Amino acid sequence: MDIIQHEKLVALRALDKLKDTNGILFYKPHVKQDEFHRQGKRKRRYVRTGNRFGKSTLGGAEDVAWARGAREWYPEGDPARYEGIPKRSTKGLIIVADWDKAHEIFTNPVKGVGQGKLFKFLARNSIVRTSRNNAGVISEITVKSLWGGESTILLDTVKSFASNPMGQESSDWDWIHVDEPCPKDMWVANSRGLIDRHGSAWFTCTPLNEPWINDMFVPRDQFRLTTGESISKDENHYMIVGTSYDNLHNTAASLAMFEADLTDEQKDCRIKGIPLALSGLVYKEFHPSDSLYRGTPFGWQNPMTPPENYTIRLAIDPHPQVPHAVLFAATSPEGI
Repeated sequence: MDIIQHEKLVALRALDKLKDTNGILFYKPHVKQDEFHRQGKRKRRYVRTGNRFGKSTLGGAEDVAWARGAREWYPEGDPARYEGIPKRSTKGLIIVADWDKAHEIFTNPVKGVGQGKLFKFLARNSIVRTSRNNAGVISEITVKSLWGGESTILLDTVKSFASNPMGQESSDWDWIHVDEPCPKDMWVANSRGLIDRHGSAWFTCTPLNEPWINDMFVPRDQFRLTTGESISKDENHYMIVGTSYDNLHNTAASLAMFEADLTDEQKDCRIKGIPLALSGLVYKEFHPSDSLYRGTPFGWQNPMTPPENYTIRLAIDPHPQVPHAVLFAATSPEGI
C-alpha cells in the first residue's frame, strides 16, 4: 500500500468514526426536509406525507437540534442554524404509537442498521444519561446544550394515553414532536404544556387517521388540498405536503411494487400524503353557520310544516353498529 492509499484509508476511517460519534453533522436533508427546517420560526409545523418520505428522520433531526440548541448540519451564518430555537437548554416530548415503535424509530442505541434516529444523530459526548421505563425501553434522554445546562428529550405513546388520559396533564414543554397521528384529546392534554414556555410543535405524519390535524393547518375552503405545494394558514401554522417520490433514496421499482398492493384510496394516502378521511364522498365544506337555514321558510306554517303542495321525502341510512341516520326533505313544486 503506497502512502497516498494509506492516507486515504486513514481519512476514511476518521470520517466513519466521526459519523458514528456525531451523526447530525452528516445529515443531508432533501429539498422538502430542508424547507421544513427553514420554517423553524413557525410555532406549528405539519409534514403531511406518504410513507418513506423521511419524515421521522427530519423529525428526529429537529428534535436533536432543539435539545442541542442549533441545527448543527447548517454552517454558522446560515439563518436556519438557529431559526426558532431558544438559546438555552430545552425540554421536549416525542409522541409515538407505542413503545415498540419508540425503540424502533428513535431510541434503539445499538449502532448500525436499525439504530434509532436520536442515537444516530446525537454526538456521543453530548449524551449525559438515559432512563428506561417499566417496559425496558429508553423513555428519557438528557443532553448537553450548546448554550450550557442540560436538555431533556422524553417520549410517550398513544397507547399509554389510552390507558391513562390524565397522566399527561401536568408537564410543561419547549417543544412537542407528534411522529404519527394521535387523538386530539392527547394533543390538548400535552399542548397546554407549551403555554408557559411559548413552545413549538411539529407533526410528521402519514394521515391515515385523526383528520383533526389536517383541519388545524388547512383553511376550510382548501380542505381538499392535494398538491405538493406548501400552505401557510397563518403566521404560526405551516404545512408541507410530501410524497414518497420526494425521497430520492426510494427507487421507482420499489415504490411500484409497494403501490401494486394498495387500493386507490390507500395510494392517495400512503404515497401522496392525502388524508384517508378525504377519500370518497366528503363534504367538509359544510359548516353550520354557512350551510344551515334557520328560522321558518317563507310560506311555511312553522319549521316543521311546509305547504300542502310540497313533496315530502324520507330517507333512512341504517347502520349495524352506530346510530341510524334519518333525513326528512320537503320539495316545492318549483323544485326548491
